[in-house]
Amino acid sequence: MVRAVQTPYQPFFSPCTFPTPAHQPLQFRSYCNLISRLPFICDLHQQLSNSGATIIFEAFEKLKPIFLKNNSFSLGILIVRQLVPPASKEAVYSNKYEYGCLFDDECIHMSVEKVQQFVSSARTFIKVQTH
Repeated sequence: MVRAVQTPYQPFFSPCTFPTPAHQPLQFRSYCNLISRLPFICDLHQQLSNSGATIIFEAFEKLKPIFLKNNSFSLGILIVRQLVPPASKEAVYSNKYEYGCLFDDECIHMSVEKVQQFVSSARTFIKVQTH
């Protein structure tokens, strides 16, 4: 008898398709496996153990005033299993749905050189992705 092994669905989001609490709160809550004591953490692939959450919560409580601004969190942490850059710079330019928001962000300033680095440099990719 052969059994099929079913792997759990791993959601994939590009920089512009990740649901944010401000714009898609229901989707954000359904994907993020929120820890009630740490509402600013999105554990997308359930990587964080309860013991790890306790340590983070204790550190957060000590520094809570720094993370709150106008009664909302000024910090967001997304925990993922892996980040994958786009296959090519053409993929970035041709897919406005997944990457168009990068060009609308005044803080990032995506130039031709920055797009090339976004595709080929892990450091730049992570820096832009986590912005």
